[in-house]
Amino acid sequence: MTPTARTLQELRRDGYTAGVVEQWIPRVNIRRDLFGVGDVLAVRSGEGPLLIQCTSGAHHANRIAKAKSEIRLRAWFGSGSRFEVWSWAKRKNRWVVRKTPMTAQDIDAGKEVIPT
Repeated sequence: MTPTARTLQELRRDGYTAGVVEQWIPRVNIRRDLFGVGDVLAVRSGEGPLLIQCTSGAHHANRIAKAKSEIRLRAWFGSGSRFEVWSWAKRKNRWVVRKTPMTAQDIDAGKEVIPT
């Protein structure tokens, strides 16, 4: 099972409605994340939308660094929405998730990224 599939399963278990928002671009064989960082979008009554970057445990820090440099997240946070990095790793024969919430203050102010 992929990190994205595990994330969807966990979110639905916690009462979220969730779906995959990354796109597969067949001509160039790449995946494009929503706003450069999002794989899954989740909503639950009474809370703002939650965008999640899903990954394996070994890539957690890389995904946080990627998100910190993504200027488009400013608009996401400005709308009152939330963003987290979730990574999955197997510990003692069980899959465990590490969740890192991020805020607008985490985005690098001086780093401009060209939107794709």
